[in-house]
Amino acid sequence: MARRLGDLDPTRPPWRWLLRLPQHLYRANLGWLLGGRFLQLTTRGRKSGGPRRVVLEVIGRDETGGGWVIASAWGPRAQWLRNLEASPEAEVRVGARRFAARAERLSERDGAARLAAYARRHPWAYRLFIGPLLLGRRARGGDDEVVELARAIPIVIVRPRNAGPSERVRD
Repeated sequence: MARRLGDLDPTRPPWRWLLRLPQHLYRANLGWLLGGRFLQLTTRGRKSGGPRRVVLEVIGRDETGGGWVIASAWGPRAQWLRNLEASPEAEVRVGARRFAARAERLSERDGAARLAAYARRHPWAYRLFIGPLLLGRRARGGDDEVVELARAIPIVIVRPRNAGPSERVRD
């Protein structure tokens, strides 16, 4: 059995079904059922130029800029991340809200701070899923562990484009 998320094959059942469930909810206009824990990111394909959609878990919010923080659990090889690196403009849907956004990759230090905050807010999810799947061992939530994850997992923030204080998207 695979011990790290990177070793798992997301194209094979049951992972394929489980990982695609949120996408099906958004396609059926039921994304609001997921609340603010997930968002749908639409990027421009770096080769095709066509729209590419993926649903990702939100690991945090940037209250000052109105952005959402997401992590690339599949590492730097994730297609959505590579598309954003080629063109940082995207469209985001969070629940029933939709807006144009610009993505920015966070530094390892900022990413580690966001992961640490996620571990404090969602300790069970962090210990039961993040550790065994991404680290290959039970997560402890210590600073050294979070820094290790931030090195391996790119952390991205997506912010509404041209949103001033009165235009920010709110929960």
